[in-house]
Amino acid sequence: FQPRPHMIPGLLRVWIQAAHSIPSGAVPGRCGPVSARPEILLGRPVMVVEANLRTCSAADLFDGPGACVEAPQVAATISGVDTHGKELDATDDVAKGLVGWFDLHCCEEHEDELLSTAPGAPSTHWAQCWMPFSRPLQLPQSVQVRLRLVPQASAGLPELCVELDAEHLADSDRARFLLDSGRCQYGDLNATGDCEQACKRARLAQVDETQKEDDPHAKSAEDIEAHYFSSDVAELAQLAAQAVNDGPG
Repeated sequence: FQPRPHMIPGLLRVWIQAAHSIPSGAVPGRCGPVSARPEILLGRPVMVVEANLRTCSAADLFDGPGACVEAPQVAATISGVDTHGKELDATDDVAKGLVGWFDLHCCEEHEDELLSTAPGAPSTHWAQCWMPFSRPLQLPQSVQVRLRLVPQASAGLPELCVELDAEHLADSDRARFLLDSGRCQYGDLNATGDCEQACKRARLAQVDETQKEDDPHAKSAEDIEAHYFSSDVAELAQLAAQAVNDGPG
């Protein structure tokens, strides 16, 4: 048995780049992992996050200012076939979405020792992340992207999210890509509605004792329905205390 060399990564870089075509295998209206060919990319990749994994905090990863992704006008119509023999069917005047990936480096002092999941890099069990625009955007184009961590609408761990915004974009073109669930939400990111509901923190639902007296079928303290996240330590402690007070049965 001869195990392969292992690397404990010390430096993370997250990249995003615009694309003129939808990757093969992408599900309409959904974001998430898909293999993206280098031939569909526009402009240059932009680094959204750079973090020393030995010293960074959650704020360093998810509360950064973001970055500007630019998609320039292409000089000629894109046609023909790519390096894999697949036909390219796209025009040069629109961008249809974003492609994201990450690189893991050994450390800042040894950046050449890395694992890259970029389009065109040696295959790994990670794919790239596809994030479709609500509609094709005319080139040249410039948008602001930010990486965020938001609570899920139902119980569970927080969800990785990429927010897309720009002053010149119509509200319907602004987007929030929820990468764990694969959902795409389009619209004003500051408005109330689905976007707010998806990122709203769930709370523990309790039945008032007066309501219990008026309605014998109302849920009592021993069968409270709880929706919680792993970080809701206080609410979990409250639920545990109620179970102890109620006793067995």
